[in-house]
Amino acid sequence: MEEVFNSLISILKRDSEIFRKVFDLIPVGISITTDITCRNIVHNNKAAEFLRIQPVEALSQTKTASGNLPLKMFYEGRELSLEEMPIQRSVWQGETVKEQKIDLFWEDGKHKTAIWSSIPLLDENGSIVGAVAAFEDITERKELEYLLKEHQEHLEELVKKRTWEVEVSNYQLKKENLRRIEVEEELRKKNEEISIILESVTDSFFALDNEWKFIYANEEAKKYFPNKDILGKNILGENLLSLIPDARGSIFWENYHKVMLYREPIHFEAKTIYTKTWVAVHVYPFQNGISVIFQDISKKKRIEDNLRLSEEKFSDAFYKSPAMMVISSLDGKIIEANERFLETLEYNLEEVLGNAPTGSRSWSIPADREIIVDRLSETGSVKNFETTFISRTGKTVDVLSSIDLIEITGEKCLISTMIDITEKKKMEKTLEAEKDRWLEGNMHGVVLVFQDITEKVKKDKELEIAHRQIENILESVSDAFYALDSEWKLVYINEEAKRYLPESENVIGKNVFDIIPESAGSVFGNNYQKVMTDRKPVYFEAKMIYTGIWVGVSIYPFQDGISILFRDISQRKQLEKELKEKEERLRLTLRSIGDGVITTDVVGRVEMMNRVAETLTGWSQEEAKGRPLAEVFHIINEQTRQRCENPVEKVLATG
Repeated sequence: MEEVFNSLISILKRDSEIFRKVFDLIPVGISITTDITCRNIVHNNKAAEFLRIQPVEALSQTKTASGNLPLKMFYEGRELSLEEMPIQRSVWQGETVKEQKIDLFWEDGKHKTAIWSSIPLLDENGSIVGAVAAFEDITERKELEYLLKEHQEHLEELVKKRTWEVEVSNYQLKKENLRRIEVEEELRKKNEEISIILESVTDSFFALDNEWKFIYANEEAKKYFPNKDILGKNILGENLLSLIPDARGSIFWENYHKVMLYREPIHFEAKTIYTKTWVAVHVYPFQNGISVIFQDISKKKRIEDNLRLSEEKFSDAFYKSPAMMVISSLDGKIIEANERFLETLEYNLEEVLGNAPTGSRSWSIPADREIIVDRLSETGSVKNFETTFISRTGKTVDVLSSIDLIEITGEKCLISTMIDITEKKKMEKTLEAEKDRWLEGNMHGVVLVFQDITEKVKKDKELEIAHRQIENILESVSDAFYALDSEWKLVYINEEAKRYLPESENVIGKNVFDIIPESAGSVFGNNYQKVMTDRKPVYFEAKMIYTGIWVGVSIYPFQDGISILFRDISQRKQLEKELKEKEERLRLTLRSIGDGVITTDVVGRVEMMNRVAETLTGWSQEEAKGRPLAEVFHIINEQTRQRCENPVEKVLATG
């Protein structure tokens, strides 16, 4: 630095113009004063740029005329006074300042740092006539030094932390390896237990991956396959269509595809392709495929067919009976009437429905109606009561009437069977007349009058049998069943259904929401409302309100209400829970393995990573899930640093 100063002094003495040019070309900041008051301080271009002034501007301050400088100077955190500034120290105190690090702060917040040096200028007599100062801007260097120091401290802290983490990790790894061995053994045992459970399930069960390959099938499921040789054999990895080629295009294949695509469960009923067995099929999605449960519902279908047949028989017995038959309310209003009744009394169905035999359409004698009402009140039925009806045209019809109380959709009704005995009465009158003549004279012969009622007796018997069959069928169903009318009253309930109610005696005719108040607004009540309104069947699964049992609920609309079938699915729910727990245990096991593990789907998208893989790739499982493997997992040649072929991509491409 002294050499620079001496050079400058020599130049100054020789030629001021040359000095100025050289002065401005010097790559460090130079400030010179030849005024011992420091009023005028000259700065070169580099100094002016650093001090944020014009080259011709004299940034200075004197003892006698101190103004407010636009900046402040600090040394080691302490603000410098005028006398402590480098060039002033050299002029006023004759000091030589060497490499003093000074921080400068401007009023607008700007901050710079420089290394300052200054020496006094002496005349020939050794008197101080001025001073020259040189300084170098180290603002960026200081920032870099600070960042470097901070980075070094961070690295030291990181090394300490990583060292501790490695020690902890090694300890945990040892524990995890021991635990992994235990978990693997537990998993093996659990797999055996699950296999035993699935094999003990009476329903057929199998699972397919997203390539339609079997990953499990119990022996019950194999009974529906065309090749019986596979019974007792392992079919894991076999393709569904290779074992059941006729599945393609079937309702089974169609619904399997829907669940695989849309990831929503589907339930349907169909006949199996080869054995032609009616089954209820439940298809559920899981992470990489679908699971399928077949329940043999052949018995249920037979019951439904028998029930439908019984209903048809009852309908035939009522509408095609040779006797007049009527179903009416307790106040006599007609609910249903058969053809023989309408033909005999010369009415059409619209004229009698909802009407009682009174007023202008009175087809019965009021006095006889009162007798019938009294007998019904006393005994609950009327047998072989003779009365007279009046047809629409005024024709009298003698009938032999039998009336019984029945219950329809929770309402008590009357079913009346009437045999037309008009001709019989006429013959009786004729016989009476002939008898009188015989008593008065001679007998000429005997007239025998009879009516064939074999068909009526047969129809009555069939009707009674059909009614009993319906009751027996509903009681024999192993599932809970009950029916509600349009006013939510129970019209039928089998014994199995009573197990789910808080009260089970005398419930017929009671409102279901009075019996089970909690069902209002629940998933049960809401679906009852939906089917009653939309008239479309609904299936859902839920826990029973009182027993907590899982049930599959099927609701069907019928003419005046809805029927509800409950099937206990607790066992299936437990199986689903155990399968889910097994998957979770498998996931935890993979997460604890000491090697890096990444699993993908068939198109190479990441599904799961364990902790080691997260550390090696720099991706967390949440960040990587669903991304292409090539984006997450890179393999580089140790020598060439070139990317290698990814073995996983090769496996996915070639199999």
